[in-house]
Amino acid sequence: DGRYEQIPVFALKEPENCTGVIAKSCYACFDYVNALTDLTVGYMAAPWQGGRMTEHQQYCVVRNQKGQQMLDLLAEKLDVGQASSL
Repeated sequence: DGRYEQIPVFALKEPENCTGVIAKSCYACFDYVNALTDLTVGYMAAPWQGGRMTEHQQYCVVRNQKGQQMLDLLAEKLDVGQASSL
Protein backbone atom coordinates (compact mmCIF):
# COMPACT_ATOMS: atom_id res chain seq x y z
CA ASP A 1 0.00 0.00 0.00
CA GLY A 2 3.03 2.29 -0.22
CA ARG A 3 3.49 2.81 3.52
CA TYR A 4 6.82 2.28 5.24
CA GLU A 5 8.09 2.29 8.79
CA GLN A 6 11.48 3.45 9.99
CA ILE A 7 12.96 1.19 12.66
CA PRO A 8 16.35 1.67 14.33
CA VAL A 9 18.65 -1.22 13.37
CA PHE A 10 19.19 -2.23 16.98
CA ALA A 11 15.43 -2.54 17.50
CA LEU A 12 15.10 -5.27 14.87
CA LYS A 13 14.14 -8.62 16.37
CA GLU A 14 16.03 -10.64 13.76
CA PRO A 15 18.62 -8.37 12.09
CA GLU A 16 20.45 -11.40 10.67
CA ASN A 17 17.50 -11.81 8.27
CA CYS A 18 18.06 -8.34 6.76
CA THR A 19 20.65 -9.51 4.23
CA GLY A 20 21.60 -6.88 1.70
CA VAL A 21 20.17 -4.11 3.86
CA ILE A 22 22.55 -3.95 6.80
CA ALA A 23 26.30 -4.36 6.38
CA LYS A 24 27.67 -7.26 8.45
CA SER A 25 30.24 -4.94 9.99
CA CYS A 26 27.43 -2.90 11.59
CA TYR A 27 26.58 -5.76 13.96
CA ALA A 28 29.98 -5.60 15.66
CA CYS A 29 30.19 -1.83 16.01
CA PHE A 30 30.02 -0.40 19.53
CA ASP A 31 30.37 3.17 18.20
CA TYR A 32 27.62 3.06 15.58
CA VAL A 33 27.90 6.73 14.53
CA ASN A 34 31.72 6.68 14.76
CA ALA A 35 31.87 9.53 17.24
CA LEU A 36 35.33 8.39 18.32
CA THR A 37 36.90 8.86 14.88
CA ASP A 38 38.78 11.74 13.26
CA LEU A 39 37.13 11.15 9.88
CA THR A 40 34.00 9.12 9.19
CA VAL A 41 33.05 7.82 5.75
CA GLY A 42 29.86 5.87 5.20
CA TYR A 43 26.31 5.76 3.97
CA MET A 44 24.44 6.06 7.26
CA ALA A 45 21.39 8.23 6.45
CA ALA A 46 22.64 8.84 2.89
CA PRO A 47 19.86 9.04 0.29
CA TRP A 48 19.34 5.63 -1.35
CA GLN A 49 20.50 5.67 -4.96
CA GLY A 50 19.66 2.08 -5.80
CA GLY A 51 22.08 -0.75 -6.40
CA ARG A 52 24.56 -2.09 -3.89
CA MET A 53 25.39 -0.08 -0.77
CA THR A 54 29.06 0.06 -1.78
CA GLU A 55 28.35 1.56 -5.20
CA HIS A 56 26.75 4.89 -4.42
CA GLN A 57 27.87 8.15 -2.87
CA GLN A 58 28.74 8.23 0.79
CA TYR A 59 28.92 10.91 3.44
CA CYS A 60 32.19 12.09 4.88
CA VAL A 61 32.18 13.70 8.33
CA VAL A 62 35.31 15.58 9.37
CA ARG A 63 35.34 15.63 13.17
CA ASN A 64 38.57 17.48 13.92
CA GLN A 65 41.79 18.93 12.47
CA LYS A 66 43.46 15.53 12.11
CA GLY A 67 40.45 14.32 10.10
CA GLN A 68 40.69 17.38 7.85
CA GLN A 69 44.38 16.67 7.24
CA MET A 70 43.54 13.10 6.18
CA LEU A 71 40.80 14.32 3.86
CA ASP A 72 43.13 16.90 2.34
CA LEU A 73 45.60 14.11 1.46
CA LEU A 74 42.92 12.42 -0.68
CA ALA A 75 41.14 15.51 -2.01
CA GLU A 76 42.32 15.19 -5.61
CA LYS A 77 41.07 11.59 -5.79
CA LEU A 78 37.58 12.33 -4.48
CA ASP A 79 34.40 13.40 -6.24
CA VAL A 80 33.16 15.94 -3.71
CA GLY A 81 29.64 17.34 -3.79
CA GLN A 82 28.06 20.25 -1.97
CA ALA A 83 28.34 20.28 1.81
CA SER A 84 25.13 19.64 3.66
CA SER A 85 23.87 19.02 7.14
CA LEU A 86 21.66 16.15 8.23
